[in-house]
Amino acid sequence: MPHTIRLIIALPLILILNLLASAPASASPTLGTQPATQPSTQASMVYGKIILPSKQKIDTRFCQVTLYSLPDYMALNVMIPKSIRALPYKAQPLAYKKWEATPAGKQYIKAIEKLTENIRHYTADLKSDGSYVFKNIPAGAYGITCTNPYIVNNQKTNDLIAQYRGRIDTVGKALHKVKTIRLREIIEPRLGQMAPIFKIKTIYGKDFDLKKLRGKFVLLDFWAVWCDPCKAETPYIKAAYEKFGGKNFEVVALSSDSKRQAPIKYAKQHGLKYTQGFLGRNGQTNVSRRYGVRGIPSIWLINPRGIIIAKQLRGEKIQQAIAKALARDTNK
Repeated sequence: MPHTIRLIIALPLILILNLLASAPASASPTLGTQPATQPSTQASMVYGKIILPSKQKIDTRFCQVTLYSLPDYMALNVMIPKSIRALPYKAQPLAYKKWEATPAGKQYIKAIEKLTENIRHYTADLKSDGSYVFKNIPAGAYGITCTNPYIVNNQKTNDLIAQYRGRIDTVGKALHKVKTIRLREIIEPRLGQMAPIFKIKTIYGKDFDLKKLRGKFVLLDFWAVWCDPCKAETPYIKAAYEKFGGKNFEVVALSSDSKRQAPIKYAKQHGLKYTQGFLGRNGQTNVSRRYGVRGIPSIWLINPRGIIIAKQLRGEKIQQAIAKALARDTNK
């Protein structure tokens, strides 16, 4: 899927799967829209087994295996007008906001909101030994996912401690055995936990130590110049820094570009005065892994004690979260 502004509001797959998990699964779901590809009348039985990372246990109430139709998923890829995508990045958010009030824009939002109706999906009963069986699955291409969510007060949260994503094709197979699924452990700090501290170089080669910002609110922005959705957040982050930056608030951008020249040029072009850290190609550093970053942009807010108080912020919610946190701190 190309990096266009439509990714700003398109739901990432994990959120889509959370929506699917909350909707009733059916062997013959009723679609809100016509699927991109009609399934064959042939039905398959799909079965297999999952293995969790060490020390994790299967909670059959929440740990699920889900199949979702890839053609139906791709059918939701509604395009935003080229006229908006061709605008300078600063003008895109405002243009999009106006567009979403038009009939075409409302149709796009409606498609996102009705994901659970538009995507054929099937959820298997998971046994305590990790085995599962799907019955009467129409022939076709499917994404298969298994997630083990973080449980708080006996309730499922959107945070994951392990997951797996893959694909299968049931065409011509009355019985389809899935290769044993080994879930990958996810280490992602949660709200209320201490933010991992780190030392890195800035894009200008200077040393940076997050620990030295203790006593201040810190906004971390995992991003890259090649990522259009990341650049679409720049105006919001810059505005937040210009409004709140100073004694009690700092912004630290963490570039995942392969070379320093790209973020250096971008920062100069757009007058970005806040700290510009450098993580390197695709953010494959210890920092990204410790924060469980699986996609960018990924924007986090840390309080003066080093505790995570917000994450995955976007657009106007960035300033709102900062203002709320500063106000609460002032009233203490």
